[in-house]
Amino acid sequence: MRIESRGVLAAVLTVFTLVGAGLLAVASPAGAATANISAECTPDGNKLTVELSGYNSGNPSTVVLYINDSVFIAAGFFEGFSGSYSADPTIDVTWKVQVTSSDDPDGTTGATFTKTISVDACVSSVTPQDPTVTQAQCSGPGEHSDPVVTFATGPDHVTYDYDDATHLVTATAVATSDMTYRFDTVPAGWTKVDDTHATFEVTLTDPGTCIVEVTPTPPTVVPAQTCGDDVLNVPADTAGITYTRADDGSSVTATAGTGYELPGGARSQTWTNRVDYEYDTVANGGAEACPDPPGDPDDPGVSDSSGPAADISDSSGVLPDTGSSMTPVVLGIALALLVGGCLVVRRRLT
Repeated sequence: MRIESRGVLAAVLTVFTLVGAGLLAVASPAGAATANISAECTPDGNKLTVELSGYNSGNPSTVVLYINDSVFIAAGFFEGFSGSYSADPTIDVTWKVQVTSSDDPDGTTGATFTKTISVDACVSSVTPQDPTVTQAQCSGPGEHSDPVVTFATGPDHVTYDYDDATHLVTATAVATSDMTYRFDTVPAGWTKVDDTHATFEVTLTDPGTCIVEVTPTPPTVVPAQTCGDDVLNVPADTAGITYTRADDGSSVTATAGTGYELPGGARSQTWTNRVDYEYDTVANGGAEACPDPPGDPDDPGVSDSSGPAADISDSSGVLPDTGSSMTPVVLGIALALLVGGCLVVRRRLT
């Protein structure tokens, strides 16, 4: 039977029963009477156990059981008696067992006795503690950490579990062999499911995409000043942008790297020649319009005007044929000599 008691016994059951078969007129000698009585806290409550044996089988003995000074059983029995009783585990209990043996009415042999056992409340109230939540945070372009739920380290006799799907932390009050623990009340944020279970809903924040916006730098053109090609300057790559130049300079494209985006969420931006910039590979006539650079004086094939004349004859002593005719020059010289000679002869004759 279960005795519910809350300070004052709620219900008292008094029974006096002649147990067994036979007539009171028929007596049998007493055996060696033994009694085993215990009281303890169990997961089922505050429990009293009574085991009596070896008492007179002909003449009845009596047993009276008390809880906090209130009788809840009074019974007569032959030879033996046994019973197990539980009380409200939340209160302190004093059990008392009073046995009177028909063979030992004055208690000389110990078969008649009174035993009292006090047991503290078998249920202790515990309170769950809030978990610590570390929210997910951006850890780099396009990357973020995972949220972390860290359970409280107390109190004793409370365990915690977390469900990723429901984001619920469940606290469980765990009984021991001699004590039952329960949640009488729970703090704000917790929901009491029953005496031994409570839940806490974890609120997680979304870190977002963690995408980093970067602004590309447009290409620039340095026009050729006198001759040759224009110079198309392409920006250097950065951590978030890669620049690509078409071989003919017709376009330059900026592409956002992983975890980055260009303004407006764009992945790339292209600049086009004749639209976004002016780049000419034949500016001022192109490279072919540039004169050949002067020779290097240190080049052995070039003479220095300050040095001795170079020997341009070949090994035969004959001047090389330059491709020009010397005949007009020779004739001119001969005619000059002839005229000069005639003038000299005439002057002498006169």
